[in-house]
Amino acid sequence: MRGQLFRDREMTRNYHGRRMGWALLLGLLLLSTFYVNLNPVVAATVTLGAVLVWGDNRSSQLGLATKGVQRAAPGSVAAATDEGIVAIAGGSNHSLALRSDGVVLAWGANNGNGELGQFPSGGRLGPTPVPGLANVTAIAAGRSHSLALSGGNVYAWGANAFDQLGVPTGKTGCSSGFPCSAAPVQVGGLSGVKALGAGKSHSLAVLNDGTVRAWGQNGGGGLGDGTTTRRATPVPVQGLGGVGKLENIVAVDGGEGHSLALAADGTVYAWGQNTQGQLGLGVADSRSHSLPEQVPGLSGITAIAAGYRYSLALKDDGTVYAWGQNSNGELGNGSVGTSGIGEQPPQRNGYRRWRITRPGRPSRWDRAGLGR
Repeated sequence: MRGQLFRDREMTRNYHGRRMGWALLLGLLLLSTFYVNLNPVVAATVTLGAVLVWGDNRSSQLGLATKGVQRAAPGSVAAATDEGIVAIAGGSNHSLALRSDGVVLAWGANNGNGELGQFPSGGRLGPTPVPGLANVTAIAAGRSHSLALSGGNVYAWGANAFDQLGVPTGKTGCSSGFPCSAAPVQVGGLSGVKALGAGKSHSLAVLNDGTVRAWGQNGGGGLGDGTTTRRATPVPVQGLGGVGKLENIVAVDGGEGHSLALAADGTVYAWGQNTQGQLGLGVADSRSHSLPEQVPGLSGITAIAAGYRYSLALKDDGTVYAWGQNSNGELGNGSVGTSGIGEQPPQRNGYRRWRITRPGRPSRWDRAGLGR
């Protein structure tokens, strides 16, 4: 799930990409174009509602006509460009897009786990509607599972080895050696949901009352329920110190084993694994942080995203903060191996760039020439 991720709460739309080798970008600004400054000489113009992709394509996750062709610069997904796309999400080797008419499109790997929510198994080179879903308003993707929100209810499909679908499935239309479902199933015990998030093998939902529910893998405490016990059904995320429930939350997201929550007042909470400092607490440690803790030094935050073992936050002035693992330059601070929360990003060629955790030269968030 390494990759660049971005969610814009103010526009109630997602910019969501995951995985070390690929990324997605959706142009959804009120203006008709959006400029992506990858480096001083590479820029892309995105028409409203278009989907741009770049990076690894070994599982057809870029939606190109040819499998395995890597793309080092942004290019459009032809089959989705004119579809009125309003949200996107990406898993390890599969991609999702939500159309304005509530239809979910999926493409990429569908091998064994049913990540694309359709029969038969096997990948899809281009966007294909997920059967059995209608009037969807939000989507999210974990490593090999997917979530969709419709009418306040949550639907899930794909891998279920860690109960991340929130319902027992056995092996429904999929060939994995573990539980999975190739068709969307409704998550029980949930209603009145307004937002979704997905980690590697766990799932998150924000209810209309601002509380959070979580289910799935919990070895590092990523469910925030005060335990490290895997949960097959949604459980409440507890409040600070284990008192009551976490409240006033508007957005959530999950990484490999950690979770983030954005509160209505612009503060951020984190819980779960912290081996790379991905919780933003100023220290990296191996213990499970099974209860939410407020990330210090952050205010005025409007969007959050969780990578594999790192985290991102967007401030209301356009500043992006990053902390956690940086072995592949995930933090965009021009170096590797650092973590923490840092400074205001610089301007470059008139475009505000993603970065940065500690003072340093901005990078392209790029590894092995794939232009991530």
